[in-house]
Amino acid sequence: MKKAIMITLIVLCLSSFSIAAENSIESMLGVPFGKSCSIKAEFIDKDDGYYSKNISKAEYYLKIHEVNDKKVAESFIAEPICENVEPEKGKIYELKAYEKIKFVGAPEDWPKDNSEEVKEQRYYGINHYVVIRTP
Repeated sequence: MKKAIMITLIVLCLSSFSIAAENSIESMLGVPFGKSCSIKAEFIDKDDGYYSKNISKAEYYLKIHEVNDKKVAESFIAEPICENVEPEKGKIYELKAYEKIKFVGAPEDWPKDNSEEVKEQRYYGINHYVVIRTP
């Protein structure tokens, strides 16, 4: 019986490692978070989704075509944070970039200021950004 319980515990532990790996956050740019790279990208209109209309502060989104002089398999869209870049829709830019993530909110059962009071905010998540500037 003890052997069966021990085997079950080992299987559960190994499966939890597998689940954690599946839920890891991956870089969109294919370089480590916070490491700079060069990109070729163009500014495009934001979509009509809730996040784009109500939360995103970006004027345009960024459609990325190349990273470190290599074409990406499929161009992808990112929310930019512009440093010394005046976005012009449709123009292809060569930019320096790095990617960062930002945690938003807190779980509903997280105590506020080490007290027993629970935060009222129920939304939490992670937002991806690409910080860009001219080279």
